Amino acid sequence: VPATDSLSIYSDSEIKVSGEQINDLHLKKALNKSDILEVIEDYDIIFNSIIGYKLDNKIIADSPVGIYGDILNVDFYKFAVKKNIIKTLRSLFNDLNINIETFIPTPLSSALATLNSDDKHLGAVNIDLGASSSSICIFENDNLLFIDSINIGGKNITNDIARGIPTNIESAERLKTLYGSVIS
Repeated sequence: VPATDSLSIYSDSEIKVSGEQINDLHLKKALNKSDILEVIEDYDIIFNSIIGYKLDNKIIADSPVGIYGDILNVDFYKFAVKKNIIKTLRSLFNDLNINIETFIPTPLSSALATLNSDDKHLGAVNIDLGASSSSICIFENDNLLFIDSINIGGKNITNDIARGIPTNIESAERLKTLYGSVIS
């Protein structure tokens, strides 16, 4: 699913655990108290996840289950796409008798294809520069933190080269592919 016409929404939930050992029921209580599952008008939520925990205002890298504390905060992320985009895609695939189980945001599929587990754990930004749009996907601690897309791509770079050093599009494209690079 393209990331255009989308929303990235962050929220959190806080519950008091009063010195108890954190267990799965506490996590479910925090989930139920949050708005992560709330519907967004005119949008379909296609991805949501827990992106972090804090216990007594200290960041916990992994699950807090088994740790004692007083106040548990759970941070959430959800990604939603306009309903009309999803309806159009479903209709196209239904016409072809293809059943769609899950929609994956394009930036996420690009990141999953190119990043290894260390990249996702240590933190990485995956930028997919397409012809007419570019997308970004950010990971840290094995959590997807952000997805977005802009309508600027390789064609825009080619056009800028053609305007900047007065030349035709074909020559600008050749210059871009021969001498253009990204250093990481």
